[in-house]
Amino acid sequence: MDENKISAVIITFNNADTIESTLTSVNWCDEIVVVDSGSTDRTREICLQYGCNFSTHSFNGYGLQKQHATGLARNKWILSIDSDEMISKELQLEIQGIFSNGEIPYAGFKLVRPLFFMGKFFKYGRESKLSHVRLYNSNYGGFNENILHESVILQGEVKELNNIVIHYSYKNLFHYFEKFNHFTSLAVEDAIRNKKKASKFQVLVKFPAGFIIYYVLQRNFLNGFPGFVWSVISAYYKFMKYLKLYEALNIKN
Repeated sequence: MDENKISAVIITFNNADTIESTLTSVNWCDEIVVVDSGSTDRTREICLQYGCNFSTHSFNGYGLQKQHATGLARNKWILSIDSDEMISKELQLEIQGIFSNGEIPYAGFKLVRPLFFMGKFFKYGRESKLSHVRLYNSNYGGFNENILHESVILQGEVKELNNIVIHYSYKNLFHYFEKFNHFTSLAVEDAIRNKKKASKFQVLVKFPAGFIIYYVLQRNFLNGFPGFVWSVISAYYKFMKYLKLYEALNIKN
């Protein structure tokens, strides 16, 4: 096994409309591993056309699914990318430059993924420079078991790269709210597992407080009208997450 070979690892579910762009953006990697959770569209067919190591596995949360997928990789260096993301050409060249220089003195790398929403990449505030560990040496750690908002936990130094992951997060508002319902429900499962509570007061303050945080403190007002809309629906996301948790813990259906 070459010490600097990279396995691209992707989890999928009915991603036929985006997966080809994703696979094209990582076809320079030494291996592509795809773990699917029961797609009924052409996701499997497309992945096999690209020569992926393709398998299926029941979905029981993002963290555990990504743990399973990375466990199938042949190489210690993992590039974890979502099925609606693309590695930009500039980021590919940056990674290849690092990995062509022999020993790598880092446990992993953070990749920057700016928000794309309502036809616009956000240039200001927190949403313009969100970064996560996505390229890492699996000898030094891996994904946690979070049902939602999974992350890579590493023992060692991490460096942030300069170029971006392209993520066309939501095709439109309909697509956003499809994800909204799914993610808020998963967030409740995670909260219950971690024995979190939700009071009426928390439910009441989440929307106004969330809007102030997103629009003012995180400076989304600089992102124009899309920044305003993002702040409103993100605050509503927090409100609904706590309302669903309150319902699950206190209201008998």
